[in-house]
Amino acid sequence: MKKSYYFAGMVVLVLFTLLIIGLFKSPSSIPSPLLGKPLPQISLELLFEKEKIENTLSACTKPYCLVTIWASWCASCVAEHAELVILSSQPTIALIGITHQDTRDQAQEWINKRGNPYAKLFFDQEGNYGFLLGSYGVPESFLLDKNKIVLHRWAGPVHASEVLQLINTKTL
Repeated sequence: MKKSYYFAGMVVLVLFTLLIIGLFKSPSSIPSPLLGKPLPQISLELLFEKEKIENTLSACTKPYCLVTIWASWCASCVAEHAELVILSSQPTIALIGITHQDTRDQAQEWINKRGNPYAKLFFDQEGNYGFLLGSYGVPESFLLDKNKIVLHRWAGPVHASEVLQLINTKTL
């Protein structure tokens, strides 16, 4: 009888410990197999100009680059947009936007209404680039260094302060 109480107590203790550990982890910091590796590059059309660009990361001309997968139908993307506008004013970071499973007209209307924080804005109607990156949904963002190596991945909206804090901890 005592052994069964001891065993039940140990199970409860282990579950409680796992719960506490889980509470302190950020749900937006999902590990990615791309961390520490170059972000794949593909060719996509620009959202507004309809010009095909062979290297989607060619606009990453600053020490850091934030590649964001987004869509006009995404409610969280509205909340994130104000944060991206703040980041776009930073001298050390370039923003690349890539639509995900969206129509060109709706994505253009969305940007025209809210402003364009991106150095380059690409159109990916099928969402193939997001699938290539292993995205779970939108918005999803990848912070790259000057060599286009993935430093961090956010699943869900990014916060400017979190991005800037991460950049400040890195050496250029």
